[in-house]
Amino acid sequence: MIILIASDSFKDACSSVEACHSIAKGIRKFDESAHCTVCPISDGGEGAVEVLHYHLGGRLVQVPVFGPLFKQRIAQYLIVNERIAIIEMASASGLELLKSHERNPMNTSTFGTGELIKSALNEGCAEILLTLGGSATNDMGIGMASALGYQFFDDMENPVVPIGANLNNIIRIEDNHVDPRIYNTDFGVLSDVNHPLFGKAGAAFTFGSQKGASESDVDFLDKGLQHMAMLIKNTRGLHIADTPGSGAAGGMGGGCIVFLNARMTSGIDQMFRLIDFDKKIENADLILTGEGHLDSQTLGGKVIRGIVEKAGTHNIPVHAFCGKSSLSHDEARDMGLKKVWVINKNESTDDIAQMLLNTKKNLQNTAFELAKVL
Repeated sequence: MIILIASDSFKDACSSVEACHSIAKGIRKFDESAHCTVCPISDGGEGAVEVLHYHLGGRLVQVPVFGPLFKQRIAQYLIVNERIAIIEMASASGLELLKSHERNPMNTSTFGTGELIKSALNEGCAEILLTLGGSATNDMGIGMASALGYQFFDDMENPVVPIGANLNNIIRIEDNHVDPRIYNTDFGVLSDVNHPLFGKAGAAFTFGSQKGASESDVDFLDKGLQHMAMLIKNTRGLHIADTPGSGAAGGMGGGCIVFLNARMTSGIDQMFRLIDFDKKIENADLILTGEGHLDSQTLGGKVIRGIVEKAGTHNIPVHAFCGKSSLSHDEARDMGLKKVWVINKNESTDDIAQMLLNTKKNLQNTAFELAKVL
């Protein structure tokens, strides 16, 4: 039996690579001769660079950048074949870079992500793939754009600091000093959400509170996104408000369309293409996948959903590991999962920190139990 192990990361606990190897270790603990193929996977958000580096090799480039609150830090991105850069927004502008009391998308910026793009241009990359997800921001990408030479002015012709709170103050966008190399670069945006730019289903209302915004902040940020959409429509003729994915990462999706002329792509579909997933599942008899929490988002089209759909075309059964499941047995079955394995079922929920520390061990132990019944 050939077992393909294609797990996503377990948030705050272990990476996709670590999760896959833990599962393989558990299988081989029961049967040393088990044929396990490790295939880390990501939906194109956090962890994408590590996954793609695992599969594609390439060169990791470390760059000093400004983080979400303009504090200097080191971020990294991947260059493949010396011409394609894969940039993970979370590396420079991610929520996990901030302490809980620092989190507020009114004050954060994507400037550091723009610095990573500039570095990739300096490296001679002709194609840049930007993975969205895990952002601390709601600035519609004006920070990123500022790092690339765009200028934003208020009604007094003063430069606007590129943070979420200032979107409403922007009256004029100047592009005379934009790095000309962006016009000859192919930009692709990998996103796992299809939210519009603003409104109740938009960036601020959907994700703002998760990033530290108060109820009044969310309303203010949403108005800023509305203002920017109207300004861009009136000055550039671009209608981005309802473009699926424009609300991704605090409006970064829309910003990439406007400022980089980027194409929006499905994160999971692009990841499948980049690692040649169709080829990897051709000879598999069983697929083991996983993520931290199986929930309604899983049903909506992230890693596990995508894997199940791929497996279905080859009639390959899929088992899923998770730390927690909010899916009923019927929902999991209807989704195409043969069985869901909750790895923390014997642990106390009183000590979440310890439970997270035990994730790799619990994955290994649960995989051992699964191997017994194969």
